[in-house]
Amino acid sequence: GQYEDAVDSFNQAIILKYINKKVYNNLGRALVKLERYDKAFEAFKKGGLEAVAYNNLGVGYLNTGKKDKAAQCFKKAIELSSQFYVLANENLKKCRLK
Repeated sequence: GQYEDAVDSFNQAIILKYINKKVYNNLGRALVKLERYDKAFEAFKKGGLEAVAYNNLGVGYLNTGKKDKAAQCFKKAIELSSQFYVLANENLKKCRLK
């Protein structure tokens, strides 16, 4: 629940060159909790493919009750990479169920 501290810690790790996908993914997740969605998306993108970033952002939106935004992200992930067709479609179903 200490998301500001988490963001600071992940940013410090990046400054110290401890850079990997997990750091960026967790930074993105903490930023979503703080509703800093643009910064979260940038963090997710630095951690991997753009399609992954959209899927992760969509999960963040879904978990914060923003179903329409989540659906847009999942659709964008599918558009960018057929690899995410199954995963993003499952997440789209979750949007409809919530």
